[in-house]
Amino acid sequence: MAARRPAQRFSLKQLERSVNSGKPEPVYFFHGSEEFRMKEAVNVIKTRIMKDADRSTGWCVYDLSETGFDELLGDLRTVSFFGGLRGVMADNLSIKGERGGGCHLNDDRQKRLVDYIKNPSPDVALILCAGKIDMRLKFWKTISGNTASAAFESSEWDGKQYAYEKMRDTGLGFLPDAKEWIAETFANDTKSLNAELEKLAVYMGERKNVSIDDLEDCMNVPKTDSIFKLTDAIASGSVDGSLRALSSLKFRGEPFLKIIPMMAWQFRMLLKLKSCEKEKLPPDETARRCGVNPFMIKKNHYIEKAARFTIVKLELILHHLSLVNIKLQRSSMNKWTILEQETISLINKTRSELST
Repeated sequence: MAARRPAQRFSLKQLERSVNSGKPEPVYFFHGSEEFRMKEAVNVIKTRIMKDADRSTGWCVYDLSETGFDELLGDLRTVSFFGGLRGVMADNLSIKGERGGGCHLNDDRQKRLVDYIKNPSPDVALILCAGKIDMRLKFWKTISGNTASAAFESSEWDGKQYAYEKMRDTGLGFLPDAKEWIAETFANDTKSLNAELEKLAVYMGERKNVSIDDLEDCMNVPKTDSIFKLTDAIASGSVDGSLRALSSLKFRGEPFLKIIPMMAWQFRMLLKLKSCEKEKLPPDETARRCGVNPFMIKKNHYIEKAARFTIVKLELILHHLSLVNIKLQRSSMNKWTILEQETISLINKTRSELST
């Protein structure tokens, strides 16, 4: 089998086109921390294989943290009794939580797996699944270089690309600000996105052009005006006002993981406005660059809000929010406590930064 290129940015649509237009690859290697998106990719391959395979033997799953490797390898080398292509999934190739993504297989079994990958069975499509790994290690690098490899990372960029792709699949037309709003809000919560988009499709009915008002009416996210109150309090340096706004969001049962992305979306909009203001652009061009129509800028008083910030302050806020978002996902502390502490820290940081 010829060596393949290293893991690329993954597209579910590209995978669907690939497996449906011909025979699936002999070996796939999926890895990363985004388990939900990885399962979607596996299901695309499984669906394709099971169209023609025997229902009882066409798909087998081995958990390498529990199953003997010899059993897996024996299955891979077995000629298909019913003929046609079979699918075999080997899950948990890496050890969860181990730094660098240690492997469940010892050196000898790693070598035997690599030998199989380089000379795979023509009757089997093997899908190897691992968690977060260190691609600098020889074993992972070798597997990636000899398989159809894809990384499923929980980065903001990957999350946004996934959101854009899912929005295209709905057949709806998202207004620019609504499109960016969804990408920002669900970049770190891709698991919830499918259900929310399905709900949106039902809500829209015969209407096709989706606005932010439609998203707020339909989706399980904090209302923009509530986030505006929080961003306004931060802008004015009011710790009490910020904590009151957070308390209101908590009391109303708003999903805390959506608060930081929605704040980032608003501050990023204000940063775009400040940049356009610096270039002295006309209103129509300003709206185009910001991805909204002029009416929305006026309706939401974006220009008035942007006037309360400097570009330096907005960049500082956005950097801080990105760090808070990571902390919320990784920390075992109470999430609302983190939000309160980091909001106070943000206000103090912007004060000290601007006073120097």
